[in-house]
Amino acid sequence: MSHPVPATAAIAEDSGVCARAVGTARLSSIDGNLLKCRRIEQFLGAPLPSEDHQFGESEPHLLDRSALNDLLLEREPFFFIDRAVAVGDRIAFAVARMTTERSAGHFPGRPIVPLIELCKAMAQAGLILIALKGDQNEAPIAIGSGRSKAVAKGLIPAPVDILIKVTLETSRLKVHLVNGSTFVGTQKIGTLADILYTLVPKAGLLG
Repeated sequence: MSHPVPATAAIAEDSGVCARAVGTARLSSIDGNLLKCRRIEQFLGAPLPSEDHQFGESEPHLLDRSALNDLLLEREPFFFIDRAVAVGDRIAFAVARMTTERSAGHFPGRPIVPLIELCKAMAQAGLILIALKGDQNEAPIAIGSGRSKAVAKGLIPAPVDILIKVTLETSRLKVHLVNGSTFVGTQKIGTLADILYTLVPKAGLLG
């Protein structure tokens, strides 16, 4: 003769199943973020900052030099980014090679990456992020800055690969505000705040 399962026992069993399901989902989410992080780091050839290991449902958009050439109008010598990854529509990572030539004279016998070179690289990484918001007939341009706060946090010898992170903070009336940070390894070495961009017709920029 079978005995009915007490309601409290049934609830406890259901709770255990739910807890295991939630735990499995959390592990799956963690595994997914780890895989995305490793994929991005392998492509960029640089570690991501520890706070940037959560990507949610966003899939990384990998951009090699050929893809960047298709996306941006800038060309050598005004082309600083070697490769980039966009994650969703608000964050992008990029790598720029700071060579001794770009640091020549700063300083003689000991080339140190100038702050202005970090700013130029961060600004161009922001172009990538904004370009992905436009269509094939539009191109992004930097039009200014708000507080224009640029900070360097140490002397960085060249040559070195710099990791750049840019974040879209706000978009209003076709103007996009972006903040940038630069890293060597996982150490933050510089920031540039409130870079302003807009999208314009490509035809107006091409000769």
